[in-house]
Amino acid sequence: MQLVSMQMTEQEAKEESCIASPSESDLPRYPYGLCLDLDDETLQKLGITDMPAVGSTMKLMAIVRVTRISQYENQEGKDGSLGLQITDMGLDSDAAPAARSDAQIASTLYR
Repeated sequence: MQLVSMQMTEQEAKEESCIASPSESDLPRYPYGLCLDLDDETLQKLGITDMPAVGSTMKLMAIVRVTRISQYENQEGKDGSLGLQITDMGLDSDAAPAARSDAQIASTLYR
């Protein structure tokens, strides 16, 4: 699976921001909706007992269910969105994934 950076360009960040003249530090780095907030119960299920340091990286693997699709077209062009509900997930402080065969990966993705 190839990972794609979701970081916005400066122009995209300015368009996303609702501030008239934002400074660079006020601009969002990533689009709204890409942030997950995990509560205590969820952290407990994932086995996270000590909070990681802010700025540290973690590996997230998830299975999602499509909950919503939306597409429309108007005079300005086409637009669409996709709603996903995480149904199963794992979180690990190990930033490098363990080597697995394509068959092993596929067996966890396609049920």
